Amino acid sequence: SCSCNKYLSLRPEDGVTRDIFWQSKEQLQAGVIGIYNGLATGPIGNCFAWGELRADFIVPGTGMTNDEINLTEGNILSTNAVTNWASFYSVINRCNTVLDFAPGIKAIDKTLTQEQLNASLAEALTIRSLMYFYLVRSFGDVPLKLKSTSSDTEVSQLAKTSQKVILDQIVADLKTAESYAVVTYGDNDSDKGRVTKYT
Repeated sequence: SCSCNKYLSLRPEDGVTRDIFWQSKEQLQAGVIGIYNGLATGPIGNCFAWGELRADFIVPGTGMTNDEINLTEGNILSTNAVTNWASFYSVINRCNTVLDFAPGIKAIDKTLTQEQLNASLAEALTIRSLMYFYLVRSFGDVPLKLKSTSSDTEVSQLAKTSQKVILDQIVADLKTAESYAVVTYGDNDSDKGRVTKYT
């Protein structure tokens, strides 16, 4: 009863909370790189599996999991780990977070140029479009979410959106991204690994 000045401190000590994060162009850059990190650790393997495992180009053999074998046989259950959308929607949420919070940084960090902001928005729009393209191509109608989930109170079950609506959204987003994207980042590695006008 006498050891603390405050009853309880809820701010995490090992991380950065959203209210103090989206403050600078460096934090924006970190948010965009986080999108790419989500790609590297999640959905890329499923892009191949969803298309090829059902296309009779893959023959079940040693090393395949039961879920992969079930997919090759057309026995797809909601419990099948290969058909789990979570990694795709995790990347989509990262994209939505950048799209929602990046524009506000310009008012705080006067060193952030409109071109830099637009390039970041182009990357988020393009990668979100790629995620939805693979979801629509593989499953048809899927939930469409264009705003970030920023708190636990915003978590909800979403209804499916028609394939046509999602494809129209992809085209609109890519047109915007094309006008925002940069031609080059100034180094070969970034130009090959990140979204540019050529992407």
